[in-house]
Amino acid sequence: MAAPRWEELQRQWAEDPGALVDIRVPNATVDDWRRVIDLVEARWSCALEVDGDPAPFPPDLAILAPVTDTTRFSLLRVGLTPLINLNAHLPDSDIEFDFDPREVLDQSDLDAIVDFVATLGRALGQVVHVVVEGGDIGGMDCLRYEPDSDQVVLP
Repeated sequence: MAAPRWEELQRQWAEDPGALVDIRVPNATVDDWRRVIDLVEARWSCALEVDGDPAPFPPDLAILAPVTDTTRFSLLRVGLTPLINLNAHLPDSDIEFDFDPREVLDQSDLDAIVDFVATLGRALGQVVHVVVEGGDIGGMDCLRYEPDSDQVVLP
């Protein structure tokens, strides 16, 4: 199967200007988040912010603000390319990174996104959905990692 082409996604992402794109794995556990953090720390530039201040990654992610605590804010930032930054709130019930599709300028930028999605899916052994913010996963995916085929596909 051919790799996703920038031209196809550029048109799709332009339909909702200003909307972010989400990379999502539903029903994440704290252990899933730990694997993701270990993965991104080993491969990409990343940083944790707690309530807007830089913070070290704790050995136990459960000490970060629980999903129900709206007074604390933990954000994982991943520098995928010099321009593209992925952001995720920790810990959350879904693994969800968002990015601004206007930062994806060409095929090499899309390839970096596809590589991240595939790496995430392989590490977790799960389907990874890429969907314009607010879209339903599974039904409105613009990209999807399929663990059975080990490929990122255009659904």
